[in-house]
Amino acid sequence: MVTKQDVLDYLTIDDCDDAAGDEMVSRRIERCIKSAEGWIKESVCEQVDMEDALAEELLIKAAGELYENRSFAEKGGINSKATAALNRMAADFAMQLRCKYGGDV
Repeated sequence: MVTKQDVLDYLTIDDCDDAAGDEMVSRRIERCIKSAEGWIKESVCEQVDMEDALAEELLIKAAGELYENRSFAEKGGINSKATAALNRMAADFAMQLRCKYGGDV
């Protein structure tokens, strides 16, 4: 099961349970994990095993990218960092999981 600490490690953020600002980061990370899990289930299939190592890695990456790319608009266009975040590895992970769990390929 992916934890808040897994995503914090991916983002190279030290544990954040003390200060008020850290509580905000913690809540944001937890929302990103929940959103990323929903995205995986919708893009793969509802039956995907979220304990699968590949699913966990995709969840950590997706949650991390959601956290890092909070703003998609930059000077009237799509932020290049946000666009780059939708990379080939994430697409490949999702495709592998769809094949494994019977989602539409």
